[in-house]
Amino acid sequence: TIVVQDAVSAASSLSEGWHVLGFSWSTKNKNIVYLTVGTNGTVNITDVDFNIDGDILDKIDPVSSITDYGSISTRRFSVSLSDFIKISNGKNVKMKVTQINGYTVSSFGSDNQSAIVNTKFSPFLKDLHQLKLQF
Repeated sequence: TIVVQDAVSAASSLSEGWHVLGFSWSTKNKNIVYLTVGTNGTVNITDVDFNIDGDILDKIDPVSSITDYGSISTRRFSVSLSDFIKISNGKNVKMKVTQINGYTVSSFGSDNQSAIVNTKFSPFLKDLHQLKLQF
């Protein structure tokens, strides 16, 4: 079984870096959530970090060996289910997407209501609950 949320905007304003965030989970790796992180243009994404209400989540493992290029460049990473829940419950979450020559930051969470990704966490977690996943 696979639960997928396609990548949607993870930026709360136009003055921030334009980022997308998607996520997926499968019964194959029940304690892992795979993140699809993206930004506009053709750039090489090297890392993603999160500041969740002042708690830093970094050293996130890449899953894909390279960035997928197109009008949106994306790369996949993995986090533990418990870290994903922290991200989804954050009031003020800053997502830092690092490229070879710099980085951009976007924000989402309950204090940043205009980010579309905020509306996607609850249905995703509800689907996991329906699979009787304990967390």
